[in-house]
Amino acid sequence: MQTSMMQPLIGHHRRPGWTLIELLVVIAIVGILIALLLPAVQAAREAARRLQCTNNLKQLALAALNYESANGVLPSSSWCGNRGRGPFGEPGYGHSAFAYMLNYLERPALFDAQNFSWGHYGSENSTVAGTLIKTLVCPSDPAAYDGDDNAEPRFLFYASGSLPPPGFKPMVTSYAANSGVFGVFYCPDWPTQYQQERTTATGTIYLHSNISLTSITDGTSNTMLFSERDWGTLKAYNKSIWLPDAKFWWNSGYWPHTNFFTFGPPNASKKQRDNFLEGSWWWFNNHASSNHPDGVNAAFTDGSVRFVKDTISSWQNDSANGGWVFGFPDNHSQPFNGDYGKATPGIWQFLSTRRGGEVVSAGTY
Repeated sequence: MQTSMMQPLIGHHRRPGWTLIELLVVIAIVGILIALLLPAVQAAREAARRLQCTNNLKQLALAALNYESANGVLPSSSWCGNRGRGPFGEPGYGHSAFAYMLNYLERPALFDAQNFSWGHYGSENSTVAGTLIKTLVCPSDPAAYDGDDNAEPRFLFYASGSLPPPGFKPMVTSYAANSGVFGVFYCPDWPTQYQQERTTATGTIYLHSNISLTSITDGTSNTMLFSERDWGTLKAYNKSIWLPDAKFWWNSGYWPHTNFFTFGPPNASKKQRDNFLEGSWWWFNNHASSNHPDGVNAAFTDGSVRFVKDTISSWQNDSANGGWVFGFPDNHSQPFNGDYGKATPGIWQFLSTRRGGEVVSAGTY
């Protein structure tokens, strides 16, 4: 009797739960798998973002080329207007190349909304300035989708004496036009400096430029139109409302906002951040930069888009040999006169000149 009652208990013996050691082993295995898979997932996402960035630059290049086909010249980065308007006369710098290209970016309504009788500042153009254009933002630069929330519209956007609507903030761009080896700064009301820059400017899109494709004698496949500038990294240094230069407002033709130059190699601004704090921010703010690993995308005047590595041949810091930054003469208070000083231009500088006579092969970068 007792034996028969015990038999069911023996037949239903149950295994105890997970031991602590088994649980730790499983957790360790899962952690290893995640560690192995995460870089691959991140790399795949970055590859997708980089591809979208390439497509954005392709659209910008084609829009600029269609503009040239219709007008005979590539768009200018700006035209100087009445420099007496606004707090510092900055509204005299007009609208950006992107603003003039809107019809060719399938944004005709936004083009029509611009008031070209005023500069990019001012409540007259606040609706345009506050409009996000996704084609102008690199997906690897997500902070650019949020615009410039460091701006102070009451200070910078009262060109006509009225304020933008509450909550206004200007939107920014991750891309910039190629002004050449050096920036182009002067309006016609500085006639001597203005004429000097007409002679020595090396890029394709800059202040008062009127460059036709036929004038790009270095070859359209060897001359840049646009490249990238990473707003997300640099905006931390651009908070001061007293430094309106340090902005990437997409509709602005003011030269630091939507132009880059090849004064330093790609991503120099991110690798030498101390220069911002030391007062050289306005130089480094205008170098090409991106969040893509090891380089930047660049659109060329033949419509192609190529990835340019940080390691491309470029002049480097040569201050010990008498230069100011990168071996270049300290002539920033005067227009560039064509003198590279003791700096020896590299492939990166060659790609930003339209008529330098340099020979560049695709295998060199």
